[in-house]
Amino acid sequence: MMNGSSGLLSVWPNPVEHLATGVTAVASGIGHTCAIIDGGSLCWGDNEYGQLGNIGAADCAVPIPVQGLTTGVTAIAGGSGHSCAIAGEAALCWGNNEYGQLGNDGGTESNLPVPVRGLRAGVSAISAGSDHSCAVVDGKALCWGDNEYGQLGHNDTATSPVPVPVSFQ
Repeated sequence: MMNGSSGLLSVWPNPVEHLATGVTAVASGIGHTCAIIDGGSLCWGDNEYGQLGNIGAADCAVPIPVQGLTTGVTAIAGGSGHSCAIAGEAALCWGNNEYGQLGNDGGTESNLPVPVRGLRAGVSAISAGSDHSCAVVDGKALCWGDNEYGQLGHNDTATSPVPVPVSFQ
């Protein structure tokens, strides 16, 4: 097998272009990937819903900066057609928002990061599922978005476009 640039699959990992050093985290969604490098966020891959976080960008095979997230990014997550990050202890998400997975109390997709409602401080962890997202805020778990299977953890199956506390039994 030859390296990936020849069109053949490689049996050896290939470095991601422009990410040789300074990477502190990486997250994969469905068809896209994001990384934190030197405190900023870069994404690449499928951009059907704006999940790369860059206005006007089409699908992109190399990392491109997420607009507005050039410093202070401490965590990154990739969902089905959306992405989320923590910057300055605040949660931000971008991309598909059909089920409220951006957490901004709206249903419109955004190709730029938008603040998650009520999560502007104290966010220490973030994750993105297929069409929902979750965060840890001041030691409490909160989730938002699709809830068809009860994945928001608030004892029903109602979708929520804003963070709701996970209920513990």
